[in-house]
Amino acid sequence: MGVIFAILLNFIAGLFLTKEVALLSSRASWLTTVQKLNAEAVPVIEKVISDAEKDGMCLVVASSLRTLEQQEKLYDQNPEIAAKPGTSEHERGFAVDFTACPMKDGKRDDSVERLELRKDFNELPEYQWLKENAPKYGLVESYREDNKENTKLPAEPWHWRVDKWYLLTN
Repeated sequence: MGVIFAILLNFIAGLFLTKEVALLSSRASWLTTVQKLNAEAVPVIEKVISDAEKDGMCLVVASSLRTLEQQEKLYDQNPEIAAKPGTSEHERGFAVDFTACPMKDGKRDDSVERLELRKDFNELPEYQWLKENAPKYGLVESYREDNKENTKLPAEPWHWRVDKWYLLTN
């Protein structure tokens, strides 16, 4: 019952949110990529990244909004790990794939090496920070080890979405 209620709330909230797309800042985007999201989700993700940095964590968005065509291509290449086209949270503009980044003097600095980044994302302190702080920002880790049976997709600790009901009520 709880899952169905949450889906219904998110659907209702989505009716009241803008369909506009906006760019994330270059600070929030991985290397030189251009990342886009639903315009109402952008300030949330920017705040997450800024607050993480204040706590000594370096997060960037490696993937965000995808078109149906982009999702089709990704699914054709990786059907066992990619969501079916038309069902991906990335297509709705509220989901991001985070990655960690190098820092120097408390700020992101892509020119320095951080050997720790060779580890899986779920082994990095940035992932622990997200798990502890996500509720403050309305972030949901969509594909967890404990919900693989429901999602039919493998765990993706880097994949987070901004809850639409949170956006509508905060």
